[in-house]
Amino acid sequence: MDLTDRSPSVIVGVDGSDLADTAAVLAVEEAHRRLLAVRLVTAFNWSDDLPVAAPHPGRAAARQAAADHLEQLQRDLRARFPGIQVEGVVLDGPAADVLLTQSAHAELLVLGAHGPGPLAAVLGPVRAPVLRHCLRPVLLAAAVRDHPAPSAPVVVAVDDAPEDWGRLLRSALLAATTRSAALVVLDLRQPGPHRTGTDAGLDALVERLQDTCPGVRTRVEPPTGPRTLPEQPVAHGAQLLVVGRGRPTEPLGSTARAALTQSQVPVLVVPTTPEAQPHGPVRALARTGASPC
Repeated sequence: MDLTDRSPSVIVGVDGSDLADTAAVLAVEEAHRRLLAVRLVTAFNWSDDLPVAAPHPGRAAARQAAADHLEQLQRDLRARFPGIQVEGVVLDGPAADVLLTQSAHAELLVLGAHGPGPLAAVLGPVRAPVLRHCLRPVLLAAAVRDHPAPSAPVVVAVDDAPEDWGRLLRSALLAATTRSAALVVLDLRQPGPHRTGTDAGLDALVERLQDTCPGVRTRVEPPTGPRTLPEQPVAHGAQLLVVGRGRPTEPLGSTARAALTQSQVPVLVVPTTPEAQPHGPVRALARTGASPC
């Protein structure tokens, strides 16, 4: 039994690229905040034309190279973050399948960088199915990581889906708590008659969540410009953007699409459907200034 079987963990997909290694650092930082273990996962899929176990002179060498990179990354992370629990594993199979299986036993899945461009190009053949079907929150690293000011808030984007607000806001509040940061609830709902009664509902929900974690300063704000997402987190100086994913059977909504294609900060995508239940109790510790939730 390994350490990630004994307690909730943060899973991070590693493929040998610099962008994936950046995601591994982000995963360790997040695990440190939440007092969790980290598991580095490399999926080894030798060929679509051969069974995984097929003998081939290059297969063993390629798998060993993947294992060597993973071992070096573990050493680097342990040196940089003393005391953190980090393990690595190379698993046979397609990357999306491997990561979805591993994430079923985790609190959080972390994937490599996203960046500007069409959604299909940004997500790619691995991130797209993982993001759609993962039942745990997925944290996507930004392509360029600037360390935000300690006072930078967590920004959560709320759109016209009241049934999603609860899980979305709880995940955002946890992220703000573990960062000792303020939480900005960015109201991107479109004006119109369908808003009747929902304003009070959102305010009441935010107030109830604030009561559970009074150390986190929380405020609801309208957008500073048009009710579209891209520029808002930057305008707020955010260190993290939190968005909802919605149902896996439906296309990503406009808010999530904008976040994944244009955000300049890491994006936490929260599955908000009923089947996305927490794996277990999350041990969150705010380092300064906020009460643990």
